[in-house]
Amino acid sequence: MNNNCLLSAWNKYWFEEKSRESFCLIRIFFGLVFLVKLTFFIPLLREGVVNIIIPKFTLYDTGLFHIEGFRNAVPGFEWLPVPSFTQYQNIEIIIIILAVLFTIGLFTRYVGPVLAIIYTYLFLISQHNYHHHVFLIVIVLYILGFSNCYMHYSMDSYLGLNKEKDGNIKYLPIRLLQVLISIVYLFSFLHKCNHGWLTGELTYLYYQQGTVSGYLVNLIDSIFSVGFLSDYKIHFWKLLGPLTVITEGFLAFAIWIPRLRRFAIFVGLIFHSMIFMFINVETFSFQMWVLYMAFIHTESKQNKVYYNGNNVCDLRFIRICKLLDWFKRIELINSNNKNIYAVGLDNKQMTGVVSSYLFVFSLFPITFIPAYIVNIFYSVFNRRKMVNVK
Repeated sequence: MNNNCLLSAWNKYWFEEKSRESFCLIRIFFGLVFLVKLTFFIPLLREGVVNIIIPKFTLYDTGLFHIEGFRNAVPGFEWLPVPSFTQYQNIEIIIIILAVLFTIGLFTRYVGPVLAIIYTYLFLISQHNYHHHVFLIVIVLYILGFSNCYMHYSMDSYLGLNKEKDGNIKYLPIRLLQVLISIVYLFSFLHKCNHGWLTGELTYLYYQQGTVSGYLVNLIDSIFSVGFLSDYKIHFWKLLGPLTVITEGFLAFAIWIPRLRRFAIFVGLIFHSMIFMFINVETFSFQMWVLYMAFIHTESKQNKVYYNGNNVCDLRFIRICKLLDWFKRIELINSNNKNIYAVGLDNKQMTGVVSSYLFVFSLFPITFIPAYIVNIFYSVFNRRKMVNVK
């Protein structure tokens, strides 16, 4: 009996089918991030320099292609044929076209696996392509490409090209993305548990060598050039080392704990914003931001908002909710109550109109950070209360 219960719980954890719009949004946003990498959009975002090239072709320029080490394949894959320079460019054009189709969700069932295989081929035939963020893209493309991430928010769904009509998605690819995020943070944490990172000497060395650059670094330099603060510059850069180690160790585990998950995602967003502004890691920060969607409660309409259909303010708020609720996380119920209120996943009701507003806005992707910050101060000063709903 116990074995049957464990097996049933295991199957439910990994393979349960439910409606999950947020998983399909991962396809869209990750596809956009992939296109950002392919078109070399990063300089515009980091330095304000317009450098959009479609197709890019600078990924494999003439000088790089003729370097002897460029033809060194990943060990074990030396048998793969190496294309010519022209063939490289043609493959890049094909990848961009497939990435666009994958992002909009057209013929996704076929485009996803083909895109993953072709990009894996480029990844394996040259060790020059072996970067951690590229490896992450390869893994995610396989998880998304071989899943039914086209069930919602896709041209396939709009045109009725889906064979499945119920719109349900298995939990397996979502779980795989969740495990992948933890593995990235865990191994990065373990790798940094050394003298250089824990003492901060390595981060200060990065600063001295100019590895870190950008607007934020210039702002920090100007701040610490003022009088007595100049003595603390070295301590600031050294402090970033252990803080990075602690943050990655925290994120590897805290993101799995429901009570800490929202705070962990908030910390992760700030953490990767700092990484992007300090170091040129191309799209790595964007990739991690998108993958956080896998940890959002993905089943549709698990949070309820009760409103008064005769109240003008409530109706305006409901219109905003419909506009921002991309994940379909809330169910709107006209109950004709005097005041609007929200009930969360744990079946607890937010007391007070402001508390309900902040709770609902914290569920939406583009209002999550400001709502979370305001909610911290509001909870401290107003002692927000929740009551159980039977």
